Amino acid sequence: MRLRSATQAEHHGLDLPVTLASLAAEDLDHTGTDGAITVAYPFSGRPAAHRVQLDVHEVHAMCAIDALGIAPMFGRPIRVAVGRFLAEPDTMNLGATATRLDALGALGDRQRVEEEATPLLRPGTYLEPFAPRALGGVRADRNLVERAAAHFEQMGLPWHAAQTRLLIPVAT
Repeated sequence: MRLRSATQAEHHGLDLPVTLASLAAEDLDHTGTDGAITVAYPFSGRPAAHRVQLDVHEVHAMCAIDALGIAPMFGRPIRVAVGRFLAEPDTMNLGATATRLDALGALGDRQRVEEEATPLLRPGTYLEPFAPRALGGVRADRNLVERAAAHFEQMGLPWHAAQTRLLIPVAT
């Protein structure tokens, strides 16, 4: 792989060691002890729990946020798989949809949360835990909030789980 990278760098008029040092200085990539690129944000050079289907290519992302960033980076629709969970968005809106649900929940807009979150309760999708989190918040339903937090944990999203648990005192 190292030889291929060097050849590609030369083809583009780049000095590979200088380019890698520059990227590493900005914390944009990392190499293993063998010199192979292991991280080039948002991509993981090794298999990871966050997989992105981009056209016919599957790539690995460092985290869920990085996976969501790949769609606007290429201006193409994506499919995101986190572990065994898969979401197939109509467009590039996974992050926007999750953020919208959170915002509607924070505003206490129960009617719109009910309308927009209920269809997203489909099992096995990336957005599935965002729906019970928003619904649990506006319904003050502790069980829904706990279910969402547990789901985030299962998906390997501990930050989302922790943020969700902050809603539990509110949803009594």
